[in-house]
Amino acid sequence: MGHRPVKIAFWGDSLTEGAPGYSFFEILKGRLSDYKLYNYGYAEDTINTLYHRLLHEKEHPDCKRIFLWIGTNDVFMYPEDYKEADERDLHKTYQNICTQLLKFTPKLIVIPPLIIGETMHNSWNKITEKISREIREIAASDKKIEKEVS
Repeated sequence: MGHRPVKIAFWGDSLTEGAPGYSFFEILKGRLSDYKLYNYGYAEDTINTLYHRLLHEKEHPDCKRIFLWIGTNDVFMYPEDYKEADERDLHKTYQNICTQLLKFTPKLIVIPPLIIGETMHNSWNKITEKISREIREIAASDKKIEKEVS
């Protein structure tokens, strides 16, 4: 019986897709040639649009691991006074994404949005931290979900 490559999928926005600029996915493909990698990154995706895209995905391979890096574009959708209702909606939708992706993998690795801009204390990063906190809470609540960046 022949060697079956380990399958790994990446879901996210333009940072996952590799646009604009240099793609980490292409670097990984070059370095992990024994693996079968799938890029489901799509520019301009938000948590909500990725969830709807995932629901309409016709085929998804079973994978050893799936990485999820989404939330950066969501920062720009919320005003500075990010409301509790916004948090609840985001939490529920992100949890639904995780539930869907866990159908295709025994382990999901989530990567919260990092920072935006050169100044750590700008208004965008305050929202980024709130979204990241939600993602970390979801990861902490399920043993099948790992958070890669704290």
